[in-house]
Amino acid sequence: MGKVSKLDSSGAGLYTDEQGNPLDSMLIVGEKPWHWSKNQHLIRLIERTKKIKLSELNQAAGLDWTVSLVEAQQAVQDPYRVLDEDRFTVRDDNSLVLGYVKEGYHVFQNEAAPDFMMDLVDSGELAVETAFSLYGGRKVVWTFKMPEEILISGKDAVETFLCLMNSHDGSVSITLFITPIRVLCQNTLNYGLNRAKRVVKIRHTRNAAQKWAEARRAMEISFKYNQELAEIADKMAQVSFSDSEFEEFLQSLAPIPEPVVKNGKQTNQPAITMATKVHENIFEINRRHPSQVSINGTLWGAVQAVQFYTDHVSSVRSATRKIDGIPQFNPETRFSSLLRANNLGTRAFTMALERV
Repeated sequence: MGKVSKLDSSGAGLYTDEQGNPLDSMLIVGEKPWHWSKNQHLIRLIERTKKIKLSELNQAAGLDWTVSLVEAQQAVQDPYRVLDEDRFTVRDDNSLVLGYVKEGYHVFQNEAAPDFMMDLVDSGELAVETAFSLYGGRKVVWTFKMPEEILISGKDAVETFLCLMNSHDGSVSITLFITPIRVLCQNTLNYGLNRAKRVVKIRHTRNAAQKWAEARRAMEISFKYNQELAEIADKMAQVSFSDSEFEEFLQSLAPIPEPVVKNGKQTNQPAITMATKVHENIFEINRRHPSQVSINGTLWGAVQAVQFYTDHVSSVRSATRKIDGIPQFNPETRFSSLLRANNLGTRAFTMALERV
């Protein structure tokens, strides 16, 4: 197998080989993802009206490949010596070495994931959102939309997603989590895990019964999580928040620095200008963006305005059009800047919790 190289620097985590041949693939239902322009030849886009059977999901997403465990050998002069407790994980379709694992490790094959997820929902109905591999197949992710939305103040819907992530390189356990983030790449996988309130991790062992039981437990508590989140958001939506309170909130969140003068010259004007612009942009979003109409003047509206700004801070160039001077974004674009948990939106939510 040739040398593996990253396809792009966007953080999506999609790989090619040294000849540019794809090692990863992705299926997405709905709108184009934020990294579409660089990775569109790896992505199969499905219209939301089209239903995908779980039994056909892996084939549609290009995940219909398997992984084998291969003995690890060490050169000790001559001949080679087999390391009894060590194995390599290898993709069977292209012989790419994915990882190095110890005795007792058992592969959770891609083909097992749809049935695994089906067992979690009694109705047998799951709405597929995304399915893809990362880093040449070292990680594989399946995301499904939860059947029930969270309603804020009885009208503003917040979607939540059930995500299954598996690693074939031994780096992490099989991970099942509930998140308000639609996972589209490595960046949103990281952020989705950071935002997740309910996470179940299952080791790569033979104990399938344990896997099923722990995953079932995750599904049961996920509805409690949805209820908790809805209750918190409802409380915030009932708290009035004036412009002056919002300004104080922003100053605590992202302070505009005082002028620093050295040798008769102000040295920090760029920082002042940048912070002031952040405040102005968030105020403009809160006052004028269509998504803020029903929650403007509330604590929840303040949090959502900050989150909207955070989500789009590095993707304004991706906006396809403007309404009254305000950029309008595709739904997936809002996640392109979610590179870390400790951003303005997360801190705003934490600060707001202290007020309810």
